[in-house]
Amino acid sequence: MREEAAPRLKKGVFASIFVLLALFFCSCLGEVAVRVATYYLHSFKSAPFRQYDPVLGVSLIPNKRVLDSRGCFAGEVVTNRWGMRDRDRSLDRAQGNFG
Repeated sequence: MREEAAPRLKKGVFASIFVLLALFFCSCLGEVAVRVATYYLHSFKSAPFRQYDPVLGVSLIPNKRVLDSRGCFAGEVVTNRWGMRDRDRSLDRAQGNFG
């Protein structure tokens, strides 16, 4: 009985390794295909209120007011001088504030 289980276990291990390698290969192939497609087709366009940031990757552009519509969504995006979607704020604390 024990001699019959060893070949089944061996086949199972090899099948699992084969499936994992095939999945890894397919995901690498897919990544390359998407990168080539976006490079040649230029289909990816960032929103007009975003910019490249070397630390964050993408950040909002300060002092920007944009009417943006994508698909069924439309709206106004307004950023303050710090690049935040908030009213304009000062970095100095008001007298008597401790927060």
